[in-house]
Amino acid sequence: MIGTNSDIYDKRLMAASPWGPFRYVPYSLYFYYVRLDRDSRLRVDHYFYVDGPPEHPEEWKPIPPDRVAAIVAGLAANARAGGSNPPPSGANFQDIVWTRKSHLAILIDEEGWALQRRADGGTAIAFNRRKGSTPNHSFFDARDLEVEISGGSGGTGRRSAIALINHMKRNSDGEDLLEGEAQPFVFDVYVDVRYSGSPGSAMTVILDPDGTNMGPPLGPP
Repeated sequence: MIGTNSDIYDKRLMAASPWGPFRYVPYSLYFYYVRLDRDSRLRVDHYFYVDGPPEHPEEWKPIPPDRVAAIVAGLAANARAGGSNPPPSGANFQDIVWTRKSHLAILIDEEGWALQRRADGGTAIAFNRRKGSTPNHSFFDARDLEVEISGGSGGTGRRSAIALINHMKRNSDGEDLLEGEAQPFVFDVYVDVRYSGSPGSAMTVILDPDGTNMGPPLGPP
């Protein structure tokens, strides 16, 4: 069975005693860098990060969850600088297909924009079943992050981000996606945007990207 629409903050790999199907430590990270461009239009740059030569998966190293915040800070600085190491792999939440069990992170590089936080009683990401999303049984281990970045034209400061793990499961029993199996997901990403001249007052904006898990998950190992 597919199962219920589980919360992204539920722990799997990061549980005190991880359940067997969720013990795999990802070797890759999909990063989505969100900002306003010079024309005040929303822009999203996609990046794919691995610890090793991109063309040689057999040489990649696993990425423990406790390294993700530092990696996200480096990827944000790279994006500010135009994105050369690694280069962008896509844009504007278009044509997202995940083929590997991986970390996933979203960072909003705008002062006054903040992803909603679990500690404040909210959630940064939910799955919209009314828009045709598969119920969540793959995305877990979410952490709200505040990332210090500098360089480029964005100034120095802390920016709001979230990181989670895509375990690429086909159901709530923890079984991996099968050959050729595709599951679409529709996200609601909740962002609080502060009003000018009104400290503490904000409007909630919902971004609605989608993406597809495509099986079977690729290695390594």
